[in-house]
Amino acid sequence: MPGENKFYKYFVVYPFNVLSISKITIIILLILSLYGWDTKQRISGSNFLLAIYDILAIGIASISLWFIVQKFYWIKVESVFNIIGILLSLASISTSFITTLDPASIQSLTHILTLIIWIFSAFWAWRETYNNVSNLFISEWGQGGEETEIEYLEQHF
Repeated sequence: MPGENKFYKYFVVYPFNVLSISKITIIILLILSLYGWDTKQRISGSNFLLAIYDILAIGIASISLWFIVQKFYWIKVESVFNIIGILLSLASISTSFITTLDPASIQSLTHILTLIIWIFSAFWAWRETYNNVSNLFISEWGQGGEETEIEYLEQHF
């Protein structure tokens, strides 16, 4: 395969490595939040909405990270993921405040931190990154096409 050594390029190449690290941090924080929800659920009962929001946010962050790692990166797609993540974090914060009535609980602080990271990711994607779609994983890329057509496609992506 032509690009075999470059598969995980965006884990270490600036500016995409910042987004990769932020998505991994979001996933870890949300997993910790789910663990806290599970512990609280066993003791006193907690709201299921909080867990649903966290699971959805983990899914969104994972899909976003997958697009980054696969070198299939479009700013508009990343922006949609970040906006959904921001909305889910706001919903989690409000649900956490309503159910616990304690603004300084660990879960509330975890969700505030994930909100800050989502906002940072949205800002970073908008200011520092560029559209990039790799052609290394498409079999027979460029065969059967004219040279000018291939150049246009490579410039477009």
